[in-house]
Amino acid sequence: MATEAARSVGGMLAIPDFGADRLEGATDFNDMAQTRGAEAVKAQIRALCDAEDAGDILSDDQLVDLLREKGFDLARRTVAKYREAIGIGSSVQRRRQKKLARVA
Repeated sequence: MATEAARSVGGMLAIPDFGADRLEGATDFNDMAQTRGAEAVKAQIRALCDAEDAGDILSDDQLVDLLREKGFDLARRTVAKYREAIGIGSSVQRRRQKKLARVA
């Protein structure tokens, strides 16, 4: 559809390179932002923190390394900002919380 619209007005069309992990049906930059945007990063941070064991809590630096392996290149302060934005505490807070949950 976008290709046809660009041709009809003599315009140019930029098609994003999604890479090998392109989702089925992803066609434009909005889809790319959804798969590689802030919400995708926040979902990955939540998944990593939810999977933590009480004895092995991930620091923000460790989260950065794990996210980098998944293709997200972020600074530690950005990870901390996103982590706080979704209501996940620091590694100290999470360690304390998980130990209390184990005792209760």
